[in-house]
Amino acid sequence: MIDVRDHIAADYFVTKTDVEQFEQQHGAIPPKALIFALTGWGQYWSDPTQYRNENTTGQRCCPGFGLDTIEYLLTKDIVGIGIDTLSPDGGRVDYPVHHLMLGADKYIVENVANLDQLPAVGARVFALPLNIKNGAEAPCRVIAELPL
Repeated sequence: MIDVRDHIAADYFVTKTDVEQFEQQHGAIPPKALIFALTGWGQYWSDPTQYRNENTTGQRCCPGFGLDTIEYLLTKDIVGIGIDTLSPDGGRVDYPVHHLMLGADKYIVENVANLDQLPAVGARVFALPLNIKNGAEAPCRVIAELPL
């Protein structure tokens, strides 16, 4: 769980430097890891207007992942990413993070609650989506088993 709350801003993208600093502090990201970004944006969940943060044209703006960050994470053989915002793409309407992650057959988990209760490393995470046939997405319950 990469904590970037110190940078909270609607236009912030988790950087490769954020990930490298995380690795310096906690060790290399192991294969098959699910990487969460704690941006702090989840604090706005109870205020839909603030959480969606739409401009006058209806375009949303929230923190997301930088493209170089995703490219770097994909070299780590991760299983996917998660974030406490509407989208790992932030406000980008061409969805480049979705294309990179899904094109690599990796998971994307959005709108994740309570990331602030996870340790930086060591949690075992279960993402349990509803079984929706031919759906592009599904509601998901995410459960974490914390280390003793």
